[in-house]
Amino acid sequence: MDDLNNQLTIALNSEKPVLALREAISPLLENGYSRENILSALDKCRQSFGDDSAKKEYILEVMDYLTGWCASNMRL
Repeated sequence: MDDLNNQLTIALNSEKPVLALREAISPLLENGYSRENILSALDKCRQSFGDDSAKKEYILEVMDYLTGWCASNMRL
């Protein structure tokens, strides 16, 4: 799980955080990580950013992609 948290942090600090998060999460899903575990890691990561509302919004957007609360072509 620490590796996942590191990947999420690196993605969030990139130039295009939403795209980077999607690119980090997609292979995890393909390799058997459960959506619940990824959502839990995203939520913990979101909570760790305190007042950085932009990063929190990026995480929430990607969480929407995981839960299906988005256009069908954006789902993970």
